[in-house]
Amino acid sequence: MAKSTSTQEKDTSKKPAARTLRSHTKRTTIIHKPILLPPEIQDHIVSYLWNKPKSLRACGFANRSWHTAVRPYIFRSLTLNKEGRLKELEFAVENEPVVGSWIREIIIKPDPYILLDGTIWNHIIHPCAWILRLPTILPHKLKRLYSFQFIGLGDMGWKYRELNATLPKFAYFSSVKSLSIINCRIPKELMRATASSFPNLTNLHIINTYPTPNPLGLYNQTQQLVPRHSPRLEELSLHIPDGLLAWELGSFDELTKPPHKVNDLRVLDLRLQHPGGLMDLGSLLKFLGQSLQELSVTIVSDTWATEQQYQAITDHCDLSNLTGLRSITLNPLSHPGNPHFLSTIKSPHIAKVAFLTSFVYLRSLEATMLTKLREVLQEEIFESLEDLQFFYSGPLKVDKVYQKMKREFSGVVSRHSVYLQVIGADDE
Repeated sequence: MAKSTSTQEKDTSKKPAARTLRSHTKRTTIIHKPILLPPEIQDHIVSYLWNKPKSLRACGFANRSWHTAVRPYIFRSLTLNKEGRLKELEFAVENEPVVGSWIREIIIKPDPYILLDGTIWNHIIHPCAWILRLPTILPHKLKRLYSFQFIGLGDMGWKYRELNATLPKFAYFSSVKSLSIINCRIPKELMRATASSFPNLTNLHIINTYPTPNPLGLYNQTQQLVPRHSPRLEELSLHIPDGLLAWELGSFDELTKPPHKVNDLRVLDLRLQHPGGLMDLGSLLKFLGQSLQELSVTIVSDTWATEQQYQAITDHCDLSNLTGLRSITLNPLSHPGNPHFLSTIKSPHIAKVAFLTSFVYLRSLEATMLTKLREVLQEEIFESLEDLQFFYSGPLKVDKVYQKMKREFSGVVSRHSVYLQVIGADDE
């Protein structure tokens, strides 16, 4: 009897421990229950990731509420690289109309054609006729589309009849304001006709795009792709590639001369690599009046003699006609034509002067050049100057460059209203 009693006592002594374990497990479950943030806070957090697709997708897999907050940002900018992706987009906007209201930008970047031996076939040969399908379904579904980008484009089918019939249909994208043509190899006539197909285009960016001859002898036919609309451009960027004349300025002069609403142009960004570009720049500036507010000029100094550059600038470039100019950016800082650009400014509204420079140009900066820049910036016309900026890229620390510029331009910075900034490549 004594043994059985002791056995019962052992059994009863273990039961409270088991109950404690179960209650502890239940409390742990309650502690790890997910906490839902208010939708406003979720949207604010996600807004910082708008240009990071991988991070957006990772947040979308967190839970249902995060997935709902992330979707508009995932569809904000879409890249189409082949016909299959275009079909997927068409299917999505047809079956879920809300997707179309999220899309703000479409990037057309065709994949290169890879041969069996592993070499990449140039885009000039690779057909991209599927691009002509863009105006068929999408315009009526993408009511809030703002921007188109064409990157690495070398072909749009090269059938004149299809081009002539399809390009006018891009007018259905009435909400598009910005068009960028980057690293493309297409005839300038086709480029001009494409830009003129959008009726409400205000921002045009032509970056490192080479003109190509019309294949298959279609030059005369492609010339008939005349502009359909006269864009009222507010922002124009032309970056001319290596070894080419200023053909973009010559090709798009119709878009910047009267009667094509030249007075609407607010921002002009040019990158020139040939003296001919400076001559065309001078003639272009004559047509621009008080409307232009921001001017950026980049001159690649190592492509021709410095004397030739300086002569072209002094003979052809005059900014006195730009009476509404508020901001000017010059690159590089050490270019001998910079004092001339600044000395011809007559606008009483100039508030920002910026220079782009690197470690190489900073080392080659001569004392006489700094003296000329200081003298010009201390003239009466720059009394309303508010910002003096230097965009620097190189091995030196930004603070070290800042101290140097503060010493060199002490006479300008001493004004109570001038704010000196040095922005490094990593800070932009």
